Amino acid sequence: IHAACIWMVAIGTNLSAVFILAANSFMQNPQGGVYNPVTDRAEMADFGAVLTNPVMLWALPHTLMASWLTAAGLVAAVSGWHLSKLNRKPASVGAAADGEGAGDDAGEPKPKDNSEAAHRFAATFAAIAMMVAGVGLVITGDESGKIMTEVQPMKMAAAEALYESAGGEGAGGAPFSIFTIGTLDGSEEVFALTVPNVLSFLATGTWDGRVQGINELREAYENGQLVDPTNELQQAYAEHMRAWGVETHTPIIPVTYWSFRLMIGLGMAAIGVAVLLLWFLRKGRLPPNHILWTLLMIAMTLGPLFGNSFGWIFTEMGRQPWLVSGVLPTLAGISPGVTATEMLISVIGYTLLYGALAVVEVGLMLKYIRLGLPEVEPVEQITDDDDVLSFAY
Repeated sequence: IHAACIWMVAIGTNLSAVFILAANSFMQNPQGGVYNPVTDRAEMADFGAVLTNPVMLWALPHTLMASWLTAAGLVAAVSGWHLSKLNRKPASVGAAADGEGAGDDAGEPKPKDNSEAAHRFAATFAAIAMMVAGVGLVITGDESGKIMTEVQPMKMAAAEALYESAGGEGAGGAPFSIFTIGTLDGSEEVFALTVPNVLSFLATGTWDGRVQGINELREAYENGQLVDPTNELQQAYAEHMRAWGVETHTPIIPVTYWSFRLMIGLGMAAIGVAVLLLWFLRKGRLPPNHILWTLLMIAMTLGPLFGNSFGWIFTEMGRQPWLVSGVLPTLAGISPGVTATEMLISVIGYTLLYGALAVVEVGLMLKYIRLGLPEVEPVEQITDDDDVLSFAY
């Protein structure tokens, strides 16, 4: 029953992601809706278009792969930690990598533990799952980036701190930013360390593709041009946008820029740790019984989790100043009947509630992680046909 409940929750959660991401993808790229002038609101006209939104088709596998990376990271870290505790000969991480104190023939033989096989299988399977999910994240992330360059060019320009448009036929490719410092008003870069042409390939699939910069896009939006001229719902709301008077069309560049990099960096780091775990487990070895290994396993658990968080920060903050891109600005989505005091009370209440739940959940997880696998009780075998049968009522 316990296992069945786990599977039902897992399957249900993954299925719920379809509709959650369909709704969020509409906010990123509004498709399937029309403007009703009678009711003065946007209404859904094509549910199929909502579910086949190009943003949705790549956001769904990207999010699922990220969740699998996170889950596999937890399993691999827990089993990797337990395996290190089975290594009776403490050693430095470097020495263990060379085979010393890593469960090989060197030193005194270690006593066998009946949980070693289970943890070894779990750690190996989870590490391989992390690498598979990592490859999926790279593929789906690349396609998502190309689509976002089309439907939310300002988000992707801010993600690269690309102030001036770059690339185009005869102009070379747009550079990929490794590290950029911009002015306080967000109008130009002060210092940038870049790799030539890479951004053009990531954004357009060609090494010399043109990528619009922040300043060009800002000027276009301030002059009344649409975020996506081909989007019918954005065309219908063009007059409303002018009436609302959106003052800025640029997201907070440092938040967008660094959340994008932290998302990618933490994901890649987690995959690297998975490869390292497999290396330490090769040929029946055990990982080192060392504090650095414990810290590495903790990082393996938290890295994908924080990477997911930074990914969602990038997704939502990079869309600003819009709730629905090009249709509903954030300033028009504020509930007029809710006071600042009510908002503060709600935030405090949610923080206390989820904080308490987090303490309980983390405490229970740590408790059962430390306990490890339950002892297997031997089953008594009847060896004599003349044994007296016992009955209890």
